[in-house]
Amino acid sequence: MTFCPHCGATVTATDEFCPNCGFNLKAARAQQAAQANTPQSKQPNPTGRPNTPPTQANQSASSQGNVPPQQPGTNGSGPVNPGPSSKVGRWVALGVVILVVILGAGYLMGRQTYAKAKQVDALIAKLNSNNPKTVASVLSSDATNLQINEQTVKPLQNYLQSDKQYINQLKSDLNAKDQSADGNFKLTSDHKAFLVFPEYKLSVKALYPTIKTNRDAEVTVNSEVVKATNGNNYKIGPLILGTYEINAKANVDNKPVTTTKKLFPLKNSNDIAVTLKAPKSETKSTDKDKDTKSTTTATTDTDTDTASSTSRVNRSANSDSSYNRTVQRYKDLISEYDNVGSYGHSFEVSTPAANMKEIDVYDKDTNDLEDKYRYDEIHDLISKYNEDTGKWDLLN
Repeated sequence: MTFCPHCGATVTATDEFCPNCGFNLKAARAQQAAQANTPQSKQPNPTGRPNTPPTQANQSASSQGNVPPQQPGTNGSGPVNPGPSSKVGRWVALGVVILVVILGAGYLMGRQTYAKAKQVDALIAKLNSNNPKTVASVLSSDATNLQINEQTVKPLQNYLQSDKQYINQLKSDLNAKDQSADGNFKLTSDHKAFLVFPEYKLSVKALYPTIKTNRDAEVTVNSEVVKATNGNNYKIGPLILGTYEINAKANVDNKPVTTTKKLFPLKNSNDIAVTLKAPKSETKSTDKDKDTKSTTTATTDTDTDTASSTSRVNRSANSDSSYNRTVQRYKDLISEYDNVGSYGHSFEVSTPAANMKEIDVYDKDTNDLEDKYRYDEIHDLISKYNEDTGKWDLLN
């Protein structure tokens, strides 16, 4: 027998089992010899192989007791040597395990790298940058006509640099609910890293306020001229949250008048009222009139005496450093929100009510009262008296 009757592999006369498939050659030879002793076995067989299929031969030999019983792990004819297919299977299984480990480790790293809190920290850091190009790089907008570039983000930059409390609150709001409390910022994502992890950007709201003046005027916003859209209404935008300065110029009673209004900051699209007042009379008061213009001066934090009725002229000349520091404090406060210069003006601070300061601004030459401001010490609010409406307009 030179070929295995089961798989056809080449075998030697001394092989008891097929080296390829493990078939029991010894049993097959015994069966072949038994068949040779019968008349049927004397018929020529040109192939040299048994006349019955290998499985039938195996079953026939087993029924005659010529084949030993099958052992566990055999195919009925002895131990089976693993073939090439079983080795390939083991490599495939090993490859799958390695791939699962790599994917799992990659997911854990990606989840940490693209964590929402970590991305918000990076966005806030860039938003708080001194470089306008860096600030613009993290912003987007749903408004197609809003251009976000180094120039348009400067008002936002100026505001954020001066109000650290806002940017800290913004960070907290984005982590908690994906948008700022005032609605000016929200987290958006139109791309996923590795098709799994969202990459966030900051979407900023476009603002379209209307400036309303009481006269025909030339209006500028941060030095850019704005044309009237309807009568004395000037539609501006799109703008973004930030610090803006509005200037309105007009001729009133044949005299040029300019009103400046600082928005610190512009937060919404509400109307902005800008009032151009008629110039004050140039008639100078007499010395007697000046002397009769007196006010009750409030005690400051360092004053302990009861306030008395004191001439403003005399008080402004007083060398009391504590009072002068108080006046300077409120002059600086007003200047943040309104265009009031120290040159040509004198200031008087009084207390019309508890936790309330009133700052009167006078013309040094005419002694005329030009403007009145009030500061709410409890709520940190400053307002300006509007002569046209008789009301106090909030500046911040």
